[in-house]
Amino acid sequence: MCIRDSSFTPHTVKIDIKGDNVVITLYGTIDEIKRCWYEIKDILATLKARAKAKSMGYTILELKDVFKQVGGTFPPDVIVEIGKIKGFKVNFENGKIITNISEDELLEYIVKIVKAYEDMKFQVKGKAAKKLIASLAALFDLGTDSIIESCVEEGVIEELEGNYVLAEEWRKALRRMYKVLKGSIE
Repeated sequence: MCIRDSSFTPHTVKIDIKGDNVVITLYGTIDEIKRCWYEIKDILATLKARAKAKSMGYTILELKDVFKQVGGTFPPDVIVEIGKIKGFKVNFENGKIITNISEDELLEYIVKIVKAYEDMKFQVKGKAAKKLIASLAALFDLGTDSIIESCVEEGVIEELEGNYVLAEEWRKALRRMYKVLKGSIE
């Protein structure tokens, strides 16, 4: 990747902006120029797709960029389920989150998800149980301890040898607990 490569030196490329156009002049071997040209085409395709999506009210975010931005990782299907529960359209395809949630709101949910994962690191066993608790923590802006307590009371998760495990499929449990917690908050 020539544009993002640390060995890519300033004397290898010249970029000029002339009105609405960007003129890029590349210097180097044929292989270097081809590599850079493919990288530039990839960047342009991404920018065009984002502009088109934005004009239609959609946000497209690269998952790897989101991970860097929030400083942590999470399973993408968690944000997909949160979006569906909140009535948004959310898809995860080819390493990209495509949604009609605003970028700020989406990142707000993601930061809460990452924080929830950090908070319950050694407390909850199983990926599905973690997905459930992180989703509920992000949706209701509650701590993982109170979410776990509510889930235990409802029989959705059980304590087993000092860890919590899921008693049913996590998406089904998420919808059930969403109704329970929404009802208790209202």
